[in-house]
Amino acid sequence: MNSGEPSKLSKREKCLRSRSDCDLTDFKCLRCKTDFSSIKTLYFHMFSVHAEKRLYYKCPVCDYTFVQTWGVCRHLIAVHKKTKEEADLLKLNIETTTFPNSGNMKSNIHQLPTFDWKDADFESLKCLSCSRSFSTPANLRKHVARHLGLDF
Repeated sequence: MNSGEPSKLSKREKCLRSRSDCDLTDFKCLRCKTDFSSIKTLYFHMFSVHAEKRLYYKCPVCDYTFVQTWGVCRHLIAVHKKTKEEADLLKLNIETTTFPNSGNMKSNIHQLPTFDWKDADFESLKCLSCSRSFSTPANLRKHVARHLGLDF
């Protein structure tokens, strides 16, 4: 490439250049003053944390919200001492209780359904509402979701 020719900008760099809340020279978020090591990590941060339109996922046990479903699962295991299997069973419920960011986030949180732990026996893969047994946690999760009115 000759020195007089403008360099090609990556798609991420083009997107970030249109924003006024990040510094591409220092890979810095100007909103939360966080430094990043590359365009890629800055881009991911800006569009996952500071996006104009963002869906949030609520913990089914408490009022904490997350921007990724895996964040809720990690929280359930670390804070609420759920097993990985229990967190996996809740994944469908977590994915179906998203809401957009807005000024009235607290009011949205209280409208979301929560999972009743009494509906499933995780060790025997059995629905305790109707006594039906399942071969996999995913099948039990889908079945219990139907009892909760989340028919998929």
